[in-house]
Amino acid sequence: MYRTLEYLNGIADDDVRRLRAVHQCTVLEVSGMDRWIPLMRRLGIVTMESLRRQDAAELHAKLLEAIGLAGAPGVTDVQYWISQATALDIVEEPEPVAPRSVIS
Repeated sequence: MYRTLEYLNGIADDDVRRLRAVHQCTVLEVSGMDRWIPLMRRLGIVTMESLRRQDAAELHAKLLEAIGLAGAPGVTDVQYWISQATALDIVEEPEPVAPRSVIS
């Protein structure tokens, strides 16, 4: 069963708000992309939705232009990231909290 961030042990409410504000909770789960996350941010790809909308060939070309041939990820890596973005795109909305009466 999928749980939202609030269910993680040791995570404070402030941490949950901060993680949701930068939209990178799930982007960090894309296998093999962690090394290129700062560059992806500069290219405007900061959410799973923005990664999912990318064309693999065009994104690969942008990465090659920014990094150069040596050290850049392969086009198959980029295709894999985009496929993961489709599979991992889980919107983490907070669970509704029932209103509590402050008067007993």
